[in-house]
Amino acid sequence: MHKQVQLVQLMFTLLVDTENNYLDSAAEIWAAATSARDQEDSIPSLEQSRPIIQSVTAGSREGLLLIALQADEVVGFAAAAPDVAFAPECRSTEIHYLGVSPRWWGRGVARALLEGILPLLGARGYSSAHLQVYCDNLKAVSLYEAAGWQREGAPSQHPRTGKSEQRYRIEIAKNSQGA
Repeated sequence: MHKQVQLVQLMFTLLVDTENNYLDSAAEIWAAATSARDQEDSIPSLEQSRPIIQSVTAGSREGLLLIALQADEVVGFAAAAPDVAFAPECRSTEIHYLGVSPRWWGRGVARALLEGILPLLGARGYSSAHLQVYCDNLKAVSLYEAAGWQREGAPSQHPRTGKSEQRYRIEIAKNSQGA
């Protein structure tokens, strides 16, 4: 007996949102995704979630909001800004948020965003990027490690939630600058 498997590759359009036209969509995705991840019954309102994403995009003129679209639907986003904890000459950036609509989990959106944001950051002169992820978010941990991100240091407690989180880092200048 032969089994036929049909593979469908979804294509996503990635765009840099320089005017924050998609800020509310990103905030709604973040609220829905974190509620689903944490198995919470309620989803925070836009008034609660918007300032979280806006703090990255408005906090620095170098803030970057990358949007993933499938047709006309916003299905995911990544928000990055310079890492202020490092000296400016280090040119390190932090991906503060990477969110995918729960309806689109497991379809390659997060991978597309990660692959799309690194060349953009490299073109802006960043030599490395880092992010933090909850240690129990095994899907995200697996994604980051498969994409070449390296654990950095020991896990620490998130200041607000108290949950254990791991810092990850990737060098981006070698293969992404000028892309």
